[in-house]
Amino acid sequence: MANVFAIEPPDSITPTPPTTQPSDRLESAWAKEKEIYNKLGLLFNNSDPIITKIQGLINKAKAKGKDTAVLQSALDAFSEAVKQAEPIYQSIEGIVNSHQGFDENGKVTDQIQALATVNDMRGKFLEIRQLLLDPRKALREAIKTFREGNKPSITPSPTQKSG
Repeated sequence: MANVFAIEPPDSITPTPPTTQPSDRLESAWAKEKEIYNKLGLLFNNSDPIITKIQGLINKAKAKGKDTAVLQSALDAFSEAVKQAEPIYQSIEGIVNSHQGFDENGKVTDQIQALATVNDMRGKFLEIRQLLLDPRKALREAIKTFREGNKPSITPSPTQKSG
């Protein structure tokens, strides 16, 4: 049989100084989220003109006797998704303006609040993504399929030989 002895803990434990890595990660995440917010703003600002332009092209194709049912359905679904996602995007403005846990320069002032702010924005972005991703993909695919199926036929013209 062997004797086992435990080492006694020291009387005082000196904690290791906190690193700035979590703050750096939060600051980086905040900067990326503000960039995503700005890009989404461009999407929402440009969505009405884009939808109107695509609708005009669908109307022209329909007037020429082309089957545009799939295109129209995809555009309607995308348009509806944008309408549903826009209020979520607008709610993010409050988060950006209050920037709880961050100062005006994007530096962490309170890690717990900063983490909550970053997580709140991430949750809103996920909601928007879930609403827009499939309709956007479906619209792009419908446009691609329509273009491939309705390519203008090129008839070769006779060339003149110079002689």
